[in-house]
Amino acid sequence: MDIAKTFTVTEPQAKHKLLIATQGSDYKNAVLEGLIAAAKTRQMTLEVIDVSSLSTVDIEEWSVIVIIHTWENWQPQVNALEFAQRHPNTDKIVF
Repeated sequence: MDIAKTFTVTEPQAKHKLLIATQGSDYKNAVLEGLIAAAKTRQMTLEVIDVSSLSTVDIEEWSVIVIIHTWENWQPQVNALEFAQRHPNTDKIVF
């Protein structure tokens, strides 16, 4: 997988903040574009990071967190797995 480019789209009137952690691939980039378009219609501030940066995320800063990652040989991407294990009982994270 490629490293995803980090960027932020700020909406001045936003009431909610969306974090998207992803990996670079044609499919994941297409999903990301759809999420960004949907967030813009809802006036959300959003930030995109690579899944390898999940260890630095404070979930309290975000309204929702979407994690788009790869499964290889029946195993999730290691940073996504560790993040899920640290936050097992939250309803604001979508994998």
